[in-house]
Amino acid sequence: MGPKASPLDFKRNVGTGLLLLFIGVSLLFASACTGSRAWEATLTVAARPTLTPTLTPEPTATFTPSPTFTTSPTFTQTPTLSLDVIFDTYSDAAILSRDPFDGYLSEMIPEGWFGDRLIRMGTDPFLRLTGMDSPVVNNLEISSNKAVVFRFKFAPQSVFSMGLDGDQAGRLLYPGEPGYSSLGLNYREYPLVVHSLCDENSQCTNHSYFLPGYLLEKLNLLPDTWYMYTQGFAPGKQFIIKIWDPQNPSRMLTFQQPFDTMADKNNFVIRLDNYAILAIDDFAIIQFTDLLEAQ
Repeated sequence: MGPKASPLDFKRNVGTGLLLLFIGVSLLFASACTGSRAWEATLTVAARPTLTPTLTPEPTATFTPSPTFTTSPTFTQTPTLSLDVIFDTYSDAAILSRDPFDGYLSEMIPEGWFGDRLIRMGTDPFLRLTGMDSPVVNNLEISSNKAVVFRFKFAPQSVFSMGLDGDQAGRLLYPGEPGYSSLGLNYREYPLVVHSLCDENSQCTNHSYFLPGYLLEKLNLLPDTWYMYTQGFAPGKQFIIKIWDPQNPSRMLTFQQPFDTMADKNNFVIRLDNYAILAIDDFAIIQFTDLLEAQ
């Protein structure tokens, strides 16, 4: 048998065991606490995710330009003048005078014309007329065996008339004056008519004549489109008016009739209502022997 343990050794052993037990419990407690905090940390991270802000760029402003307004119509280029219809209408036709309206300065009144501030020459090689409800007159005389021929076009919603007005002693007569007479085309969109006007104090009466071809839509006048026009004064006070498409002369309107009330001497006159715009080009006066066509 070994030596018998003394009471002091017993106390030492008991103390040592208690100390070891205390250390073990402390380590276990510390481990439990560490695990609990790790779980809390894990929970906290999961509950608070990291958010990355997304920046949306501001939209780029788009500017739409303001529309451009044209105060006057734009006329297309003048087509090549064709006189085939003239030679088929008048026998022995010869040009007495012709004005292509080239070489004039802006707002310059061409020679042989007069009017009340109606003529406006721009950069375009043609004569532009604007409406002031007063006449524009060519001062060359139109008597028997003479005719006018020219191109014309008009702006939308224009109202105008053009034709021959009688004069006396070289003075143009106006509506209502004694001896007044007029024969020409009157355009008010629809219908297109030829009017004959005379002195209200005389025994004649005013008339408007519908053009059969216009009613049958053989040729409808459209804005911003070039057309040809001729008006002739034949022997026996026979008058003829023709309007046709220069690109397709078969599209034509014709009016022919005697008018004893017309003067022996006349001037070519254009009248435009307010805000009307009319362009004419290659204005010519021709002489001839007789008409080649009967109505």
